[in-house]
Amino acid sequence: MIRRRYNKLEGLKGDYGIWMSDKRNMKAIVISYFLTLFFAQPILDRCDNLPCYFHGLADKMYDYLHRVINEEDVKSAIFGIGGLKDPGPNGLPAMFF
Repeated sequence: MIRRRYNKLEGLKGDYGIWMSDKRNMKAIVISYFLTLFFAQPILDRCDNLPCYFHGLADKMYDYLHRVINEEDVKSAIFGIGGLKDPGPNGLPAMFF
């Protein structure tokens, strides 16, 4: 005789610490959790909220960093990295990625 044990959830704790055992409420808790987990946070438009000891960017540099990057830029950057050359401070070669 083979005994099989199945994993199942008996209940989940909601946002306010209340246990829910109803399937509909448990489904809502799971959906809410993953929506907030993978929700994109807004990006700061400029570096205005950083402490004063960070130097601001010149407008020319800011415009350069916020330019539209096309497929050719990405292709030339990726193929410009040698397969076993160090791409930067992380120390991992391009073949790793």
